[in-house]
Amino acid sequence: MMVITFRWFLARIVLYISCISVLFISDSTAVIPDGGYVNISLENYNTSSIAGRLIKDVKQILPLSTIILNVIRIPETVRFIVVQAHTFQYNVTLSYDAILSPHSFINGTNLGLVQLISKNQSNATFYIQNTNARPSITVLITVQGYGEEAPVPGGCNVEFSVKTAPYLIISFTESLIFVDSQPASAAVPYDKPRPACEPQVVQHEMYHMFLPERDFSSDSYFDALLKMMTVEDIQLNGRKVLHFRGFYVL
Repeated sequence: MMVITFRWFLARIVLYISCISVLFISDSTAVIPDGGYVNISLENYNTSSIAGRLIKDVKQILPLSTIILNVIRIPETVRFIVVQAHTFQYNVTLSYDAILSPHSFINGTNLGLVQLISKNQSNATFYIQNTNARPSITVLITVQGYGEEAPVPGGCNVEFSVKTAPYLIISFTESLIFVDSQPASAAVPYDKPRPACEPQVVQHEMYHMFLPERDFSSDSYFDALLKMMTVEDIQLNGRKVLHFRGFYVL
């Protein structure tokens, strides 16, 4: 767990462990009907040039509906993908399966799942559900691919409900922000079992970025998320959080 002192009144903070452009949410954002498909292609995706290069899309999901996200044309150089779904105010559900089952989904506004890719596998399927009776929800969907030499975010999970948990769980009081995360695992080469998590061989760093003060617009929110998606962008736009006696301190 990370404990951060609360230094700015009404400050809104975006925090990422892991692993661009301005996103403008317009009225013309495509609306996907219940049971509709969103296809994101990783054709010509090169993990050796820019690991974790971001592929993004923006869709609107109708109330009480589910859309199917197909990541297609995954090249052989991709060992795993990280799929994220972000909303501004209302919760959605991101899952591996069409029918929700324990340990296969997460619910919230900032979601992420990891899928290991086997040899000869070129497609992966996920599901995004809007269980709200109203309204339609704008969702930022991102996909990133990594090679077999990359650490797997959340791969050494021992607490969260999903087996591989790349996401953070944030709670706060009037004076403190609590950030729970699960450590990454070492790289998982093809045709080999997952490496042991003890001893922990992956070094972690924490970065943070403040959103513009008193700007509560969705454009500012999504723009900030996109600035903290890749390792390069996190280092460029974020500030490294100092580690002191077991705590991260802003």
